[in-house]
Amino acid sequence: MGARRIPVRNVNADPVVSDAMTDAPPVEVASTEIVIDKARISERNKKLEQARAELKEKFVGIDAVVDELIDAIRIWFLMPEVLSRPVIINLWGMTGVGKT
Repeated sequence: MGARRIPVRNVNADPVVSDAMTDAPPVEVASTEIVIDKARISERNKKLEQARAELKEKFVGIDAVVDELIDAIRIWFLMPEVLSRPVIINLWGMTGVGKT
């Protein structure tokens, strides 16, 4: 399977900007096009699932935390180009519990 292009609109910008005071015509904001490579996403998803299995094997008893962490970083790891803001993950816990 090859890469597929989909149009993506910048959600932080207004699609139409006009100045009502001067009767200026509206200005169209250009859309952004992102290339989605299904093969790359599939490969990265396999790596993420392998990491999930390794973490669950190494850190016994915190499967729910491992699942939550993997789910939190999934979009950042699979398709970082679609993010408009950084992914922030806060890890907290006592010393020696495996945050690093």
